[in-house]
Amino acid sequence: MGYSEYNKYLTKTSLLLHDLDSKARTFHFQILQLGLIKNYPLLLFTPIKKTTLPNILIAGGFHGDEPAGPLGILYFLLNIYPVIFETCNISFLPLVNPTGYQNNLRNNFQDDDVNRGFCHREVLNQPLSIEGKILTEYEELILKISQNGFLSLHEDIDSREYYFYTFEKTGKNGIFQESLRNCFKSFFKPCLQSHIYDCPVIDSGILNFHDSSFEDYLFHRGVPFTVCAEAPRLYELEDRILACSAIIESFCAFICGQYQK
Repeated sequence: MGYSEYNKYLTKTSLLLHDLDSKARTFHFQILQLGLIKNYPLLLFTPIKKTTLPNILIAGGFHGDEPAGPLGILYFLLNIYPVIFETCNISFLPLVNPTGYQNNLRNNFQDDDVNRGFCHREVLNQPLSIEGKILTEYEELILKISQNGFLSLHEDIDSREYYFYTFEKTGKNGIFQESLRNCFKSFFKPCLQSHIYDCPVIDSGILNFHDSSFEDYLFHRGVPFTVCAEAPRLYELEDRILACSAIIESFCAFICGQYQK
């Protein structure tokens, strides 16, 4: 599939979900419908689990105006060498906010931010969206399939620079963020700002910023490495799709390396 053909999926939620489902089946993923949002399914793809391998969860489309995540997952499934599935158990939440995607809006049809309200509610007073409630109903399963790492694919719609929100127990920037930078720097310019949304930025990374997001929640629930990767929306869609696909592979390689230590 040529890069320009990915434009056909923009705001075409049913078509994207159909083709994601179809490709996942070629790899013999189990397709789980976790719930329905305005007649759109919230899908989870899980592999035939190999007990000796690390478990990794990849998510896209928490925000509907950030299409490169879901399209990057589709590109990954269309182009990746199947051997990667022999190194880790990779599961996918390919499109968490289908109504936002359909309308090219950040929030869902109820104007809720789907990536907020998972934790720290007593402090941040962030509501949990209908999509969030569905995900937390499957907490036991999600914690199993993200046991070793979680990657959420996002875009900053106003940016020309990449950056990351990372969560790790060391409490300091290290090889985890370095592995992410080494991937994205092939596609985008790094963030040179000292702060983003009042968060301190060091080497394009924001560390352990507790914002009630899904990655924050999973980190608190014991997942050792979680990350929100922010691709700059002001680059071409082609570049963002390629970068999202590449960082899936890079993230899996990092987690596998940590698992083997």
